[in-house]
Amino acid sequence: MNQGIPEIVRLTPGLRGCEAFWNASRAYWVRRNDEMLRNIRRFATEFAGKRLVVLCGYEHRYYLRSHLYDWDEQPGYVLKEYWEY
Repeated sequence: MNQGIPEIVRLTPGLRGCEAFWNASRAYWVRRNDEMLRNIRRFATEFAGKRLVVLCGYEHRYYLRSHLYDWDEQPGYVLKEYWEY
């Protein structure tokens, strides 16, 4: 989504002038998701070995899951979806 929408905005004549808004919006959501990741990592470290539940909106899910798999420290956690319990 973050890569595709700017291209749509750029190619759609009716959306000319919206590029700055989209770029600001995208920057906000990347910052928000990164802050959520920092909090998840902090609590996962603080409560190592405990079960943690993270509730988030659907559009955060993909970003969070993809970046939690990239965590360098390999904290030993297992990511599960709610339907896996």
